[in-house]
Amino acid sequence: MSLSQHTVIIRSAKAQDRECLAQLINDNSLLANTSLHPYISEEQRLDLIDFNHKEPVYLIAEMNSKLCGYVCLYTSSKFREKHVAYLAIAVHSDYQNQGIGKQLMQESLHLSDNWLNIIRIELDVSTQNDRAVSLYKKLGFEIEGEKKYASFGHGTYNNLYFMARISPSFLESQQ
Repeated sequence: MSLSQHTVIIRSAKAQDRECLAQLINDNSLLANTSLHPYISEEQRLDLIDFNHKEPVYLIAEMNSKLCGYVCLYTSSKFREKHVAYLAIAVHSDYQNQGIGKQLMQESLHLSDNWLNIIRIELDVSTQNDRAVSLYKKLGFEIEGEKKYASFGHGTYNNLYFMARISPSFLESQQ
């Protein structure tokens, strides 16, 4: 299934998406790139997706009426960090390498820059996840540091890059 044959719709999350998102989180290929373990309960997965909480903003990627990915922006609850958000993204393994992650990222950056007054977006990514690191760099994220032995999975410790993107329009205004 190629992206050129199907239209991807990026939209806000709905209450009925919660269970589909919980199933997506349980995709074994995605778990390898998160801090979750493969036996997280359904209740725990649902607790991760809290649409009632004021802080996160969820965007959903949908193709042929099927949820295929999401991006979430967690805005800071700290008074002096309201301009900062943490980003989490996942695309189901059946839909990877089709540009869906890039579309989700671009829409979340547009939302952050133009509607949410977010000037700094942060994320963690495995140093071994070359595709994700490459995408983030193309979209303006920079590696700000490396967390040594920060994640454990498949019997090994892995390093994580700490990456961030500063809004280009904000940077221009500071010159």
